[in-house]
Amino acid sequence: MNIRLEPINKHNYKNCISMGSSDYMASNIISIIEAYVFDDWYPCCIYFENTLVGFIMYVIDEEDRNLWMYRLFIDEEHQNKGYGTEAVKKLLTIVKEKYDCNEFYTSTSPENDRALHVYESIGFERTGKIKDKEVVLRYIYN
Repeated sequence: MNIRLEPINKHNYKNCISMGSSDYMASNIISIIEAYVFDDWYPCCIYFENTLVGFIMYVIDEEDRNLWMYRLFIDEEHQNKGYGTEAVKKLLTIVKEKYDCNEFYTSTSPENDRALHVYESIGFERTGKIKDKEVVLRYIYN
């Protein structure tokens, strides 16, 4: 699948912030503002071929200094096509190459069964920890 991640820039930010929203996460505009304010936050557009399908953001967490995926959003009209799964896999590859890390984290609402299923199908495992009322998952690189 031809998924690519492109950092938010002056050419794509308007389309990114005009996408819909999710009940489970902050809007894309809030995420972009947070990335401007906080060091080590990296927002990206998700493209399938040349079509913008979503948004993803990873960070180096200020508290634990671990790498985290803080946001994943696929626009409603592009959901259930595997784009989110492929975007996370692409992000895992990018992060491993850039930081040579051994593990990568994410979290989600305990009620977000779809996200939990996607993350676990990729290889994330629940850590048993809760952060900001969300289930914490960890991916360990082989």
